[in-house]
Amino acid sequence: MAAKREAKVDAKVDAKVDAKAEAAREPRLVARLIGDHAGTLIIVGAVMTVLGLWRIWAKVPPISPVLYLWLGAGASLCAITWGLRYLLADEVDVVVRRRRSLKESKLLLKEARRGLRSYKDRLTPEQSAELRGAAADLISARDSRDWTGLTDGLMALDRKLDEHLAFARKSTVREYTESIAVAVLIALFLRAFVVEAFKIPSGSMIPTLQVGDHIFVNKFIYGIRPPWPWEEMEFGREHPKFFMGLRKPERGEVIVFKYPKDPDKDFIKRIVAIEGDTVEIRQNLVYVNGQPVQHLPADGNPCEYEDYDEARGQWEHRLCEGFRDTLDGRTFSTILDQNSVGRSWPPVTVAAGNVFVMGDNRDNSHDSRYWGTVPFELIKGKAMIVWWSAGEPEGIRVRRMGRLVE
Repeated sequence: MAAKREAKVDAKVDAKVDAKAEAAREPRLVARLIGDHAGTLIIVGAVMTVLGLWRIWAKVPPISPVLYLWLGAGASLCAITWGLRYLLADEVDVVVRRRRSLKESKLLLKEARRGLRSYKDRLTPEQSAELRGAAADLISARDSRDWTGLTDGLMALDRKLDEHLAFARKSTVREYTESIAVAVLIALFLRAFVVEAFKIPSGSMIPTLQVGDHIFVNKFIYGIRPPWPWEEMEFGREHPKFFMGLRKPERGEVIVFKYPKDPDKDFIKRIVAIEGDTVEIRQNLVYVNGQPVQHLPADGNPCEYEDYDEARGQWEHRLCEGFRDTLDGRTFSTILDQNSVGRSWPPVTVAAGNVFVMGDNRDNSHDSRYWGTVPFELIKGKAMIVWWSAGEPEGIRVRRMGRLVE
């Protein structure tokens, strides 16, 4: 029996010695870097490697020495990170444990403060003093980076919370449920009022936007529309928006809006004229308030593109003529069919609270020339950036990702 007691005492002493030794052994800078950012470095390296391999496999030009350097850098980043994680395993584990302890201390202190504030009437003065004392010890150890003291402080505060606030502590299931619910509410709020994703289904905005582009749209720039119940109203009812006067749509901007003839459909076009403007098309040339929009031939590669015929479910290769238009200081690309026959539309004065829109693919766009202007309250937002793109003939269009909508 005496031998067993001595063995237990020796084990406790050894554990304390090991804890002090770990606390005294400061991980090197490289170990701290790997411990804090290994996941990020591996993801970045893997993405670089995959993109490089895909471009080489798909023969996306230009395949140059720079591309091979890019591929090598991505693969090297992954390999070096994994190698250092293995070689410095002991030090990296210390960094990971310390980071976890700091995170746990933040959560426990937050829980203690909330419990002391919300349940002060159910705690005796002695219980409140014990909780505050344990929290103070933990804060002191955390701020001084006393890692052994931090571990002891975590256990002490956790024990006091169990003793005095067990009735208020959240179960693991409740914590996960609340976290998921908050994440869902934030996502719904962002989608309703801030940013929404849209997919381009047709070629009416080629070359600015291709079939298969996925874009983010700024939904609050022209005012805010509550998502319920007005989104469910029948056509002909008002679609109220608030704060529309703070920032009105401007000429040259690309907008997403509810199609006035069928508000269940979303369209995307470019604003050519705003309220009070007179717009006219003469032989494919746009005039705003009697002045022609600058329309110059585009230099560079032959004008051709792939369009998707939704009715037949097929891709079509088309030839075109490219131009660079400038409207109110905004320069953007437009196209006409090859050997396009000039067409004209009579002057239209845009009513108050409306905009006149056209597609950049002028001969293949169903827009205000055919069905009239778009009321402000039907505008959902301004197109911002292409975040994903896929379509014929390339498949995944890596070069379009991250492109701003001009």
